[in-house]
Amino acid sequence: MDSLAVILRSLYLFTTIFGVGFLVVDLLGLFGDGDDGGDTDDTGGEEPGGGILSALRHFRTFLYFCVGFGPTGLVAGLFGYGTWPRLGWGLGAGIATALVARALFRFQHQDLDSTVAQHELLAERAVVTVPIASGQMGKVRLRMGPMVVERFAVAVDPHETFAREEVVQIIEVHNDWVKVEKYQGAQSLDDTW
Repeated sequence: MDSLAVILRSLYLFTTIFGVGFLVVDLLGLFGDGDDGGDTDDTGGEEPGGGILSALRHFRTFLYFCVGFGPTGLVAGLFGYGTWPRLGWGLGAGIATALVARALFRFQHQDLDSTVAQHELLAERAVVTVPIASGQMGKVRLRMGPMVVERFAVAVDPHETFAREEVVQIIEVHNDWVKVEKYQGAQSLDDTW
């Protein structure tokens, strides 16, 4: 057995123990709620500790890579694959596992919720998802923590129109709909989402 095969076998074993051990701890909920909902914060400003949170998100993604990489490399060896095919299978499974885990974390924090208290919507920024024509009703979406809230919306000025993806501010809140006006701050969606 060549030295590369020995090193890779040790790496497969280490990442299996490390990754599966982490997965068990993560599934038990010992790392919190798994907030990996996005790469930007909802307020448009810097989140305290943002660098640390970003590093933890990347570390968590790496750990899920280990969950796919290590066991797949070991199993490929049991089926008689050589050094390079084992590495290919391991890398492919690790990348796929990391991407699926990341997508699941994002999906988990994209819950649509209509149970938000009405007063919490007042003065919030939102993005137009269905254009608001002059005197007509459209639809807006905004983030409130980990929740995504959608509401029907009309313009405060009945002659004003808002295009899809335009940033607006909620001025009045009614039972199932809101009144909006043009947001005066930064108009970038990156700032809103």
